[in-house]
Amino acid sequence: MSLNRIAATARIARQLKEAEQKADHALLALAELMVTLVQARGEADVAPHTGQTALVRLVHAQRSIIEGSSDLFRVHDGMAKLGRELGVLDERKSTPPSGLGEGAGSAQAAA
Repeated sequence: MSLNRIAATARIARQLKEAEQKADHALLALAELMVTLVQARGEADVAPHTGQTALVRLVHAQRSIIEGSSDLFRVHDGMAKLGRELGVLDERKSTPPSGLGEGAGSAQAAA
């Protein structure tokens, strides 16, 4: 497959945006599941600790999604920098930096 710079830039921009949106949708889905699990435990006639292991694993899954989306933002930052270097972006500030530098920890840098 051969892409010229303009076509590649457009495709990359579109796919980055889609990937970022999908990461957000996944995070929302996990948050909705968390709410349902906690509500179900509170409304059912079960021991207070019922489902705790599942909740802990769900939090781990949420953290993984957040870390993955932080890495995706770093990819976006890198591609924006490359686009400016190659002169394929329309304007210098078209993609503001995420603030998540290469060496920064995902949770700490985003806060």
